[in-house]
Amino acid sequence: MDEMKLFSVIIVSYLRYKDLKECLGSIVNHLAAPEHSEIIVIDNAGTDECRNICEQFPVKYINAGTNLGVSGGRNLGIKMSKGDLLFFIDDDAEAATLYFDRLIRDRLKPPAGILAFKVLNYQTGKPNPGELPFRGKNYKAINSSRLVSYFVGAAFALDRSLADEIGGFAEDFFYGAEELEFSYRTLLHDWKIYYTPEITVLHKKSMIRTTNKTRYYHTLKNRFVAGARYLPFPYCLVNLSLWSLVMLFQSIGDRAFKEWAAGLIKGLSAFSRERRHARPLDRKTMDYLRAHEGRLWF
Repeated sequence: MDEMKLFSVIIVSYLRYKDLKECLGSIVNHLAAPEHSEIIVIDNAGTDECRNICEQFPVKYINAGTNLGVSGGRNLGIKMSKGDLLFFIDDDAEAATLYFDRLIRDRLKPPAGILAFKVLNYQTGKPNPGELPFRGKNYKAINSSRLVSYFVGAAFALDRSLADEIGGFAEDFFYGAEELEFSYRTLLHDWKIYYTPEITVLHKKSMIRTTNKTRYYHTLKNRFVAGARYLPFPYCLVNLSLWSLVMLFQSIGDRAFKEWAAGLIKGLSAFSRERRHARPLDRKTMDYLRAHEGRLWF
């Protein structure tokens, strides 16, 4: 029975000690069936302080040995976990829905392979721009369950069968656009992504990450790789041109032009290589993306 499936919580952490402690507290206090659950922390920094925090909770602590990035950390969590249902949450986020594991057991069933949640700003209780799986500011859809075309990495649930079938997260991405790449791959294999507003997660968007200029390098480079791998050429050309311009203006405001330029150069150099081995989205997947606000032209 689904109720007896082991439920794995996976947290990839990097130098956010206070946030991690609060995240773990929210998980422990909101589980409906802790006896059928496990909590795993992947420590990408490998510090004693992180280990000490984990010892205060019923947690399996894993020292990654090096910074594996978001994708590598998640993949290590998948490898070390035993659950059939996998719940990922950032270490600067908190579960806000009581018995969220019970809801995930009820909602995450084939053909749905990924469950996306309502992610809100921790301070304001309002949506963070870009942290809902809807295009633009379509916040009217925030309280409606629906099929979507991608998911947000702050928190989501994954059916292990999906990961077994399509593989883990793309480790060459390190971080930035890894959810977009995984979403394309999920849909290509005829799985679906489902959004439920019944599960709320509060995200603090730690300044450790938001002020990191290297995100321009990683995100732009990775968008070029994802676009080259999956988008039909006309969409690929327009999509990458628009994202390059948007991120250029953002980088100027953040004084990160050098990082943007490095990401553009790296992305362009990877484009032709990735295009030779591309698996463009088929007509069925393209129709799904058009019907569910997919990332095609932008």
